[in-house]
Amino acid sequence: MAATAVRNSQGGRQIESDSALLELAILQGARCVAKFWTADELIHTATQKRSMGLEADAVEMESFALLAEAKALHVPAVAIRAVSDAVDEDLPLNFDGIADERGRIRITRVVSRVAQAPHRFPALLRLGKQSRRAAEKLAAFLDAYVELLAAQKNFAGTAAEVAAV
Repeated sequence: MAATAVRNSQGGRQIESDSALLELAILQGARCVAKFWTADELIHTATQKRSMGLEADAVEMESFALLAEAKALHVPAVAIRAVSDAVDEDLPLNFDGIADERGRIRITRVVSRVAQAPHRFPALLRLGKQSRRAAEKLAAFLDAYVELLAAQKNFAGTAAEVAAV
């Protein structure tokens, strides 16, 4: 999915994706949506997701900060995401506190949570597979998208900058 705009949960600020980059993403096969909602914390339940769905087409945690930084640097940017968990799915575990201060997943913390709720292990495996599939699809899309950007006259000099955002 590629969003026309991204809104943050603090203060409700909104940043628009660059229209030319958005158009190219759509041309490359991305589904255009009106808005992503950048949340400050993980959304664990389907109920929370449905509630946030009233505000946006997808909920994620990074796009607003990335678009804000790109805008500050005067670098065109577009929010493109792949979905790993559907709106009607609860996350199999509470992932709060599983990552360390650098954002790396600590496997011992995951094992501890699974040990507390072993019946959720199959759902955790399913989420892992869905996440891997989403990441692979996003990577393939971005590879082709950067090639398309490089072929465009108006983006030829900035394709690497755009891809880094």
